[in-house]
Parts: sequence; C-alpha cells; structure tokens
Amino acid sequence: MDLRIDPEFKGLIPPLTNEEYRQLEENILADGCRDPLVTWQGVILDGHTRYEICRRHNLEFQTVPKLTIETREQAKVWIILNQLGRRNLEPFQRIELARQLKPSIAAKAKESQKRKPKSVLTISSKQKAIDTRKQIARAAGVSGDTLRKAEKIIETGTEEQKTALRTGKTADGSKTSINREYKKIAEPTPFEAAVKIDEAELTGDSNNLQQLKYFWKRSSRSDKKRFRQWIGVEPCK
Repeated sequence: MDLRIDPEFKGLIPPLTNEEYRQLEENILADGCRDPLVTWQGVILDGHTRYEICRRHNLEFQTVPKLTIETREQAKVWIILNQLGRRNLEPFQRIELARQLKPSIAAKAKESQKRKPKSVLTISSKQKAIDTRKQIARAAGVSGDTLRKAEKIIETGTEEQKTALRTGKTADGSKTSINREYKKIAEPTPFEAAVKIDEAELTGDSNNLQQLKYFWKRSSRSDKKRFRQWIGVEPCK
C-alpha cells in the first residue's frame, strides 16, 4: 500500500534520536508493525518512521483513517496533540510543539468572541494574549514562567542551546534545562550588572535594582575595580 507523506505534517513531529530509531526498527523486525498507521485522505498523520521501516524491509502494516478530520488545520492540530500525548519529549520540545497550536487557539478565541453579546465584548487584546499563553503552557504541560523562558531562548538563544534542550544534554553530555540555558542569556555579567545598577540609581528606576544588586554582590574584585574606573572613582593605571 502506497501512502503519501506531507512534508508540513511530517515537519510537525520531533524526529527520533538515533537510539530511538534503532530500537523501533529492532522491535518491528522482531514483532512486526503492531501499531496501525493513522491516515487522512491517504496522507500519513502518525507513523512516518514505521512506514519507512516497513517499506524498506517489505513488511506489512495496517492503517486507520481519521474520518472525523475535515481540514488541514484540524489534521495539524491532531498531529500535535497526538505527539504531546504519546511521546516522551523534553520540556523544550513540548513547548516548541505546543506553540504551533497558537493559530488554532487564536481562531477558536475569535469565533468564541463572535458568539458573545456586545455587552461583554470588552476584553482587551492583552488579556487575549495572556489566555492564549495559558493554553499553550497547559498543552505543553509547563508553567507560564517556563514557557516565557523557553520563548526567550527560541528568540535569542543559539542553535547549540536549542539542540541541547531538545535532547536534554549539551554537546559534552552534561544535563541541561530550560532554566539553566535561560540564565546564560538573561543574566548580565557582573560588570554589566554594576553598570546597570549605576544607571538605575541615576534615573530612579528601582524595578530591577534589587536583582541587579544581587549580581553585583557576586562580582569579582577586578570587575568592581573596572566599574569604579568606569565611573571615574578609581583612576586607571
């Protein structure tokens, strides 16, 4: 049986690690393809790797069509939710998946707003954004704070950091986490913190002053000396 592979659908699914692929192939060769492939209009929704392995080894497989899906958008949502419900994914991978639900969540919110009476259509765009973030965090199974940190890494982190978070390990095999990688891009160096403290005190901005002073306490003597020289308290040699 020939099935079609949609690149967009397949791209939604986090790829297996080499070890996971090897184990799956061994299991299929030993026991056959026990789980049916899920399809929609002849396109694979779940089971791309099983299909590839079965085709390569000329093994039989079963299919189950999803008759309740009507549109591509519904198919994409099904794929994402299916992965979140079945795969043992790292938190960062779950967040990357769940963030792809945003268009669907926004569309449902818009449709819900249309059905409300005019008297209650006073919700702000900010509140809508907060509700969307809550739903994304809930789908990913993480807190709102963890989602915020992961999004910061997605926006400004390095590819090396993102790759490490998808596997839970850095290139040298050390364990890592969203919180750990976030600190690398969010925390200022001791000298940067000292400069920001001075600027905050001069402008009367006390919002981040306490946190910045925490970093200043961690500064080395050389960093503190550089800062004093920077503001002209200590002469440069």
